[in-house]
Amino acid sequence: MFKDRGEYLVIEEFEELGVGTIFTDKNYGEVKEELFLSSDRLENQEKFLKRFGLEGRKLIYGSQVHSANVADIGETIENLPYPETDGFITARRDVVIFTQYADCLPIYFYSKEKEVIGLCHSGWQGSYLEIGVEALKKMTENYGCDVEEVIVALGIGIGICCYEVGDDFYEKFRLKYGEELLEGVFQRRDDRWYFDNTEFNYKLLLRAGVKKIYRDSRCTYCDERFHSYRREGKVSGRNGAFIYFKD
Repeated sequence: MFKDRGEYLVIEEFEELGVGTIFTDKNYGEVKEELFLSSDRLENQEKFLKRFGLEGRKLIYGSQVHSANVADIGETIENLPYPETDGFITARRDVVIFTQYADCLPIYFYSKEKEVIGLCHSGWQGSYLEIGVEALKKMTENYGCDVEEVIVALGIGIGICCYEVGDDFYEKFRLKYGEELLEGVFQRRDDRWYFDNTEFNYKLLLRAGVKKIYRDSRCTYCDERFHSYRREGKVSGRNGAFIYFKD
């Protein structure tokens, strides 16, 4: 799935179809400060776009709040960042969608039939609220996409090996989704629960009708190549996820 380019990775299956994908690591830097918070962010964004041969494009991003809010980037672009927004879909070829991560899961979408792309930031709250399914709904309602032909890639986030959660967390999911759907999503070890955010989203998207889903097995907590909030705390940087049409 992911192909290593040194300071970032790309999703081969999307790249081969003409859709650019990027997931940055510590070697690239800290995208939250550079592209989102810095007083020089506009200049930094231009440098980023130039580096990847995307001059003239508009970088689209939101104030991520662990919601299920997905914005459709149509003819009009709102003032950036989009407020309380954790996902985007678009058919525009002049934009680059940007979301940021430090253990949460990036979800990439592409409809070849309707030429629509999407990207969602899915931490456990967004997953519980089914942000990935919400993105699919907007793709079908706004662009007429057929869910069965939409390609989805579940990116790099914290794995079940390290994602320890409490009893209340498990009960919250069990009461909403039931034990059958959660089989393989939660693991009990040493009287503690561990959560697989990737597997949970995989099951939700399969249930929603998606036929082709790629996923990665790396863990941001285990692999110090990536920023991880659980490992580094408040000083943690952010990995950046990006999606765009290559031409």
